[in-house]
Amino acid sequence: AQAWEPLPDSEWNEAAARHLLRRVGFTALPSQVPSALSLGPAETVGRMLAGVPAFPKPLAIQRVEEKTPGLTQQLRSASGNEKREIARRLREMSRDALFETMIQWFRLASDPRNSAFEKWAFFLGDVFTVGADKVKSAPLIYGHHELMRRGALGKMPDLAKAVSRSPAMIVYLDLQQNKREAPNENFARELFELFLLGVGNYTEKDIKEASRAFTGYRQQFGEFRFARRQYDPGLKTVFGHTGVFDGDDVIDLAFKQRGARTHLPHELIRFDITDD
Repeated sequence: AQAWEPLPDSEWNEAAARHLLRRVGFTALPSQVPSALSLGPAETVGRMLAGVPAFPKPLAIQRVEEKTPGLTQQLRSASGNEKREIARRLREMSRDALFETMIQWFRLASDPRNSAFEKWAFFLGDVFTVGADKVKSAPLIYGHHELMRRGALGKMPDLAKAVSRSPAMIVYLDLQQNKREAPNENFARELFELFLLGVGNYTEKDIKEASRAFTGYRQQFGEFRFARRQYDPGLKTVFGHTGVFDGDDVIDLAFKQRGARTHLPHELIRFDITDD
């Protein structure tokens, strides 16, 4: 319990300041320590997270976006070896663009001026996670990462709603297959278990009913679209509340649950401090 007590003012020294700077960001400079000592812990963190660093869309991502439609069209009409060759080119182009984007982001994040914000955005991406192995599109992965960065300093319910519309997430957790006549539970389950509430703070019925609220969520050419004919407009009961809920309504209900008060702080402690 003592480890969780606020640090006494008498113990705020150079060693503590260096430790805070290293924890909050990926990197820190000796020149930052005197300022941190003078400002104190809270003001130091506040200034480190004061704004969103610019990260323009990498040229490699732009090239993939430009070339993919033409190659996809060729893929549809090709056959045999030609089809396999085009598919290989698409995979390699996307993989190389993702690698180049990662390198550019590492350079951005390693700058002490950006380090704290980028680490926070990285943490959020670790919570609202998607995988390139399934998404298989560098532009979609880049777009999801940018969504984390744009929403990083805002309200968590707003970010969660944006995540439900992320084209990468729609592919990754099979929202593309979530239909009125056959709801897919993958996104609703991860939304409650990994993103917002944690294990034990929802029921299987909550998942089944919530999955109906996200029917019709689709992506097309990297943009969210709502397929109204696939949406289930019927009454749904989630966390004991009944209504004609859509996905945003479910997220609002989830954030009113007890687990929402502790889940993200718990994940942040594991990410930044200790697994215990």
